[in-house]
Amino acid sequence: MSRRGHAVTVMLIAFMTALRIHWASSCMKVAIDAFASARYIGCYDDRSDDRDLPNRAGNAADMTVERCFQMCKLFKSGYIGLQRGTECWCGDSYGFHGRAPEDLCYIPCPGERKKYCGGKSQNSVYSGYYEGQPKNQKVRIWVHEELIGEEKLSDIINTRHENVKYLAGTRLPENAIAVTDLAELGSWADILIFVLPQQFLPRVLAGLKGHTRPGACAVSLIKGVFAGQEEEPMPRGLSLLTDLIRSNLGMECAVLMGANLAPEIAKEVYCEATLGCRDPIRAAELKRLFQTPYFRISIIENEFSVEICGALKSIVATGAGFCDALGFGDNTKAAVIRLGFMEILRYVQRFYGSAGVTKRTLMQSCGMGDIISSCYNTKDVKWAATHDGSGPLGMHDLVTTCYGGRNRKLGEAMVLTGKPLRQLEKEMLDGQRLQGPLIAAEVHRALQEEGQLQRFPLMVAVHLICSGQMKPQDFIEQLREHPEHM
Repeated sequence: MSRRGHAVTVMLIAFMTALRIHWASSCMKVAIDAFASARYIGCYDDRSDDRDLPNRAGNAADMTVERCFQMCKLFKSGYIGLQRGTECWCGDSYGFHGRAPEDLCYIPCPGERKKYCGGKSQNSVYSGYYEGQPKNQKVRIWVHEELIGEEKLSDIINTRHENVKYLAGTRLPENAIAVTDLAELGSWADILIFVLPQQFLPRVLAGLKGHTRPGACAVSLIKGVFAGQEEEPMPRGLSLLTDLIRSNLGMECAVLMGANLAPEIAKEVYCEATLGCRDPIRAAELKRLFQTPYFRISIIENEFSVEICGALKSIVATGAGFCDALGFGDNTKAAVIRLGFMEILRYVQRFYGSAGVTKRTLMQSCGMGDIISSCYNTKDVKWAATHDGSGPLGMHDLVTTCYGGRNRKLGEAMVLTGKPLRQLEKEMLDGQRLQGPLIAAEVHRALQEEGQLQRFPLMVAVHLICSGQMKPQDFIEQLREHPEHM
């Protein structure tokens, strides 16, 4: 394979990002520029008997931030700490002893007097690219254009390097360039990464169809199943979104899912996710693209198992919303989460056993971790949708909270307001369909056909409540004789 530009495209709600890196061989090796970018994080306390950054990289009389990064290459660390002006420390996490006042990191770096190299017992902590992570020469963002005041969102991103509407306060890399031609960008990209509400996916795929390059592949971060268009019935069976991508674009599609609260990712708080990819070479490349010191990736070959976990957990999240509305405590909610987990395990083993779904998958971040984070209220996450269908842009509500948070929230609202589900969807989600009830309806249909309703009381109850066939107050009564208690 000759050397050529390698483009990665990320679709975030109404926008898509493309990164250019280099291919060096048929094994999809990417060019590396270790520590290509440094960002100051803050001043943090350290202790000689319990180092905040555990690896001592060295000491230099002419220490600079860049030199410390180069010293830390051996450790492949994502964070460096400079102390006493000349000491360099490395690690994959920081802040164990708390943040220190900035004026305690007062010692200038001897070789770079404009920057500070810590204090007597404090580290000036920086983050940046570490060896093993590709340097992105160019990042293109396809934007579903909208006006913010009198300015175009694409112009704001290109000039201020910030998504002021959907990710305000987080600075985007300066090599991120917003563009508005979806077809052009699709024909340029080698890897398409989809992160958008499922109801917008058909429209985006229609814009990409016929405009993708040979050999391109996709990655889906969308949790849910295809629920048809606005007033169309849901297709029979759980129609996975990766299948929709494969059939429309004619390319392979991996999945990346986990217990990820988007605002915390933007703040570089430690979290994890599960990558499902059947091609081990491609999986290694994708992990290399996604993984950072604070965003850790585990790989499972079975793509289907990762995706089905992301879909079924929305039923449990809806039930957790019922618990919140009815005033039950944490004990009850914990029981609902556990019983929901066991029903998911039983369901996939019965209906998808041949697909290779295992307990190991359910114990990954895409399984148990995602169920837990989906069932609790995230008060700091705001849902924003626009009437033109652009939806929430950027990182907010895109990963776990996009579906889990909404399912819990609307499950709670159904009980508190007594309003029908479709009315709440129109009022709270701008008409977008909620995943939990849709998937619960299909699961109920499958269980009924197999004569298995009595073995899945939680999933059955969620469907009956959402369809108006059961009072929410009877939800817990349905669980008192759960098969797990027999």
